[in-house]
Amino acid sequence: MTAAFWFQIAIAGLLVLLAALSGFTAWLFVHVLGPGSLGLAVAPVDIVPELLLAVWLVAAAGGLRRGSRAGYLLSLAGLVLPLLVVAALFLLVPSTYRLEQSFFATSGSPGAVERLLAWQGLASMVSTGASAVALVLAVSAAGMLLTKASRRYFAPPVA
Repeated sequence: MTAAFWFQIAIAGLLVLLAALSGFTAWLFVHVLGPGSLGLAVAPVDIVPELLLAVWLVAAAGGLRRGSRAGYLLSLAGLVLPLLVVAALFLLVPSTYRLEQSFFATSGSPGAVERLLAWQGLASMVSTGASAVALVLAVSAAGMLLTKASRRYFAPPVA
C-alpha cells in the first residue's frame, strides 16, 4: 500500500502543477491580449476540479496509509472515476481547439505575442508530460488497489 500512497501523493502534486500552469497561462493571456482573451487560454472554472481532485487524493491517501477501508474506497473512487471521465471525453468529444498565430496578429505587441506563444508551447509540453505521468501513476495505483491482496487487506472484518 505504500506505493499506492506515494503514487496518489505524486498525482496530487502533478494536478497542482497542471492547475498552476493553466492559471499562469490564463494570467498571461489576459495580461498580453486583454480581458476578452481569458476564455482562449483556460476558464478559471477548469482549474477548480484539478485542485479538488488533488485535495481528495491527499485526504484519501491519508486514510489508505492508516489502513482504513473508507480511505481505500475513496482512493479507488478518486483514481478510477477521473480515468473513466477522461476516457469517455477522449472517445466522445473531438479535440478541435487550436490557436493560430494569425489570431494574434492584431492583438498586443509583437514581442509580447511571441513570448506568449513560446510560453504556450512550453506549458503545453510540460502539461502533456505531467498528464501522461499522472495517467500512468493513476492506472498503476488503481491496479495495485484492485489486486486480491489489497482487497483482502481492506476487507471489512469478519465477525
